[in-house]
Amino acid sequence: MTSCQRRGSGRLTVQAETRGTHASDAFTSTSNALLEGKRPVSVPTNRCNNGKIFVLRHRMVFAAAALLASPVLAGILWKLGAKAVHRWRELCWQRRRYRTYRNTLEEDQYWVAAQKYGRLIRMSDARFVGTKGGRKYCLPLISSYTPALLPWYRQGRRKALSGYHLSLRALCKWHRMTFPGPWHPNISQASRIRQSFSPADLREVHRISRMEPDEAVFGKKARWKPKYRKIWRKWLASEREPSVVFQKMS
Repeated sequence: MTSCQRRGSGRLTVQAETRGTHASDAFTSTSNALLEGKRPVSVPTNRCNNGKIFVLRHRMVFAAAALLASPVLAGILWKLGAKAVHRWRELCWQRRRYRTYRNTLEEDQYWVAAQKYGRLIRMSDARFVGTKGGRKYCLPLISSYTPALLPWYRQGRRKALSGYHLSLRALCKWHRMTFPGPWHPNISQASRIRQSFSPADLREVHRISRMEPDEAVFGKKARWKPKYRKIWRKWLASEREPSVVFQKMS
């Protein structure tokens, strides 16, 4: 059934009351009203269903807002979005791996510094030290480093000192006690000096070096005393067996 009522505002309200009928009845009544020249304002089919749909939609909106406001979910969405943007940038702009400098001037400065420090490292690298099997040139890159052994072990075997061993520190101490002046041998120079001495000379050098403590010889307030030079000259002038030392010239 269709009932038409005119209100005080002059508008016609068409109400379709459907009890157990289909929504097409409301469409038919609306069409009849239009044919008669009347203007229907609203034709609700089922107010109860419309209200339920409205409440359901509002609940879904509120639930979505609550989920978006959650900090945990927001962090997850942020990470996923950042990964997606990063992946998209990689696909669009593929950057070469070797382009790490803004201009060629910075790259040239890097290669100059690498060549400089590479040359310093090769001075103690076992691959470049020595006359046999040593490389002469390589790329200006520090690819690997093999520390070279001491010169004593690099020669292959230890040379015998004819029965008497003297430490290089004792030889340097004896030189400071015997000879005045600022020039004194270092460790490598003392090694060559020791090879030119006989066992008896090494024994005498060791004896003289034990006459003074280390602080009196290597300290800042150390003073040279001429008596140790006299002792050494007296030893050289004394009668002793002549010693012949053969040294391999490199």
